[in-house]
Amino acid sequence: MARWAAALLLLALAWPACGPARAGALDDLNTGLALDDIASGLAARERGDQDGAIKRYSHAIDSGGLDNQNLAIAYNNRANAYDDKGDGERALEDYNQAIRLDPRLAEAYYNRGYALYRLGRPQDALRDYDKVVSLLPDLPSAYFNRSIILLALKERARAIEDLRKALQLDPTNTKYRDQYNELQASEVTRP
Repeated sequence: MARWAAALLLLALAWPACGPARAGALDDLNTGLALDDIASGLAARERGDQDGAIKRYSHAIDSGGLDNQNLAIAYNNRANAYDDKGDGERALEDYNQAIRLDPRLAEAYYNRGYALYRLGRPQDALRDYDKVVSLLPDLPSAYFNRSIILLALKERARAIEDLRKALQLDPTNTKYRDQYNELQASEVTRP
């Protein structure tokens, strides 16, 4: 599953126009270094170096140089690295912290929902995907992922509706179309 928080973070990481070289800009310097740590964490994670990513994100988190929005992004990204390492419980702690810091950070709900589903907690995962859909109603993958959870919860009709919505938003996605067609075909053959 694609985790798109990294793309959003890159937008949030734009260095201040004056940069840390501005006289008396110690706070800007701390922020700049913390943002650099987040960018380094993204690069490490892309290389598959989850431990390196966790170290950089942790340094950014502990620096005191981030506002709540960027701090939430750092927690979300560190959670992704923990999750990639198979440490779902530790990932959940960081996703929870990200959401506490920024309750509108859809990426954290998206990622936490995926982690919760894999940890065998589909009802909790469904609540997170409901939140993602409310925050980002035009995100087709949120509907697709929620449909998978709904199927696990035996809510077939709702799953079909979510797949229909995912296809409406992204009509060329073959994964969505295949899943939708498979469900529709099995619906016809059901007694």
